[in-house]
Amino acid sequence: MDEIQKRHARDIEDAVNYVYQTIGKQTLEEAHAHITSSLARGDCLQIKLENLERDFDATMIKWFSQWQITEPATQRRLLEIARKHDFNRKSEAEMAKEHHKSGRAFNASVRAMIDHAIRKHVPLMTLVQKQATELGYESPDMSRKSG
Repeated sequence: MDEIQKRHARDIEDAVNYVYQTIGKQTLEEAHAHITSSLARGDCLQIKLENLERDFDATMIKWFSQWQITEPATQRRLLEIARKHDFNRKSEAEMAKEHHKSGRAFNASVRAMIDHAIRKHVPLMTLVQKQATELGYESPDMSRKSG
């Protein structure tokens, strides 16, 4: 890593820390409290991103059913609409056009530096691990190679 990249990495680490300290921690805690209380009351259905990635159609049908949309023809029509937003059905060119949805607003090098800065931020990762466990996710691997 050259000096410019090192400076950029430090700037990104400073930005991650600043966001965490000013709004990130509070936002994560408030959102988590809302989600866990809603799940406990049965007010919402937990839809995991990895389930959408693994089986988009089945996950969407589960979602529709939670909304009391159970008529098969209606579910099929809604599924046709929803499939337009399934990233697994999009080409690389289509994904590149939707950087605000796909996380590709930055090049791979910058994304790797952001990922590394987040994983290196112990208070943030400790909070994320705790919340992930409480929501039934496998705990994020802090040692996973960035990028």
